Amino acid sequence: MTFRAFLKDHIISIFLCVVFMLFTTPLLASLNKDLAFFICLLGICLFIFILCYEFFRRKKFYDKLIFSLDKLDQKYLLSEVLDKPHFLDGKILADALYETNKSMTEEVKASRDHILEFKEYIELWVHDVKIPIASALLKIHNHPELKTMIDEIHRLERQVDQVLYYARSENTEKDYLIKECSLERIVSSVIRNNKDSLLLKNIRVNLNNLDHMVLTDSKWLEFMIEQIVSNSIKYSKDKNAVLSFEVTENEKETTLMIMDNGIGIPPQDVPRVFEKSFTGENGRKGAGSTGMGLYLCKKLCDKLGHHFYLKSSVSKYTKVYISFAKEDYYKMNGH
Repeated sequence: MTFRAFLKDHIISIFLCVVFMLFTTPLLASLNKDLAFFICLLGICLFIFILCYEFFRRKKFYDKLIFSLDKLDQKYLLSEVLDKPHFLDGKILADALYETNKSMTEEVKASRDHILEFKEYIELWVHDVKIPIASALLKIHNHPELKTMIDEIHRLERQVDQVLYYARSENTEKDYLIKECSLERIVSSVIRNNKDSLLLKNIRVNLNNLDHMVLTDSKWLEFMIEQIVSNSIKYSKDKNAVLSFEVTENEKETTLMIMDNGIGIPPQDVPRVFEKSFTGENGRKGAGSTGMGLYLCKKLCDKLGHHFYLKSSVSKYTKVYISFAKEDYYKMNGH
């Protein structure tokens, strides 16, 4: 707030005061010139003092308002950090900010309650729908003539899992536990879960140097590897398909590489594969692609402190990497 802007805002009051002085001074001068000069000088000084006083108390309030607004991450808390002003227009503004903040807080709380209720419903729905899926898989295993449906049922199961993990992904910090986990055990579990689809498509699995412990959440990591393997199966070659898992390690991190020799990803799509709902050229060719699998993997890895990236060459390979930091990372970041 500048003094020039303040004067401009009070230009009418200043104009009326000047007009009043011009009219009253000659009248007073006709009675007593010295008295008229004294009263005129006193009036000017008093008027300037009042202007300066009003300016500086407003400036103090509005400067703090602007400063607080710049520094606050949560702007809606502005009314909580401001001192109550002692001038009328400031009080009106402060009361308006308070009422606005109160109304917004109530709206946010109602929205959060609604989202939480919906999330709880989704989680219950997922658990309920998994029962008939498991039952369908059991019946298919008992009826060899239905084996061709296994892949479709597994796809349905993975889509249901995606819904659950997406619902939980906003608050993973409340749902994960970082501890030492065996990569070999987690990868083996994923392979077992997908053995029917792997056998159906004649995909050969190679495991290399997986006997490593990493700091992660086993449940979230298994879900991420499941999504990667699902993509590898979906976009595999018709003949001589291979899915490989390999672990490398250095002083700072342990890296799991998952590689397939499938159709690959076009170079123009590679920078966008982690975008939400991005399906790319491959997704448009096939059915059932949501563009959520790799998006969720990247999001969860970021929250867990893992480095997630991929490389691909069309018709040759797709390599997906998950790098796990050593213990020092989690000590520094308070996990």
